Amino acid sequence: MPYKEGADLGLNFMYPYQHFNRMKNNWRRSGAMAFMTSAVPGMIVSEADDDRLWHRTGDSLIWDEILQAVESYNAEPIFSALQLDVIETDTISDPPTDAELDALFGGTPAEAGAGWHKFVRNIIYGNNYLIWSDGSAWIYAEGTAAL
Repeated sequence: MPYKEGADLGLNFMYPYQHFNRMKNNWRRSGAMAFMTSAVPGMIVSEADDDRLWHRTGDSLIWDEILQAVESYNAEPIFSALQLDVIETDTISDPPTDAELDALFGGTPAEAGAGWHKFVRNIIYGNNYLIWSDGSAWIYAEGTAAL
C-alpha cells in the first residue's frame, strides 16, 4: 500500500510536501471510497462530489458517514443499536414545570438551544417524558406504556 493510501512512513523518510497535503486533506477526491481499496480502520476520506466525510472503523463492513455539524442536513444515519440516556428523577411534578426542568437540566431552554432534548422518567409517578427545547420554552410529550 503506498503512503498516500495510508502506509506508515519510515524513519527519516523524505516525502514531497504535496503528498502530505493530500493526506492532510483526508484523501479528498471524487469516488474517494472506491479509490481507497486498501483502507484500514481509522482512515477518513472526503467525497468531493457531495462534501461528505466517511471513515472506516474496526467493525465497519463499509464506510461509515461522519455527521458534520454544518453539512449533515442531508444525512440519513442508520444506527444498528442506539441507546439514549434517560434521566430518572423524583424532583419533578406531574406534569413538570418550567422551573423544575430548569433545575433538573441546569439551565434554561434558551441556554440549551433549539432542538436540545432528553428523556426523563419520573420515578414517583412512573411517567416518561420526551422533553425538548425550542429555544425559548421547554416542550414535552408524555409516553404511554404499550398494552
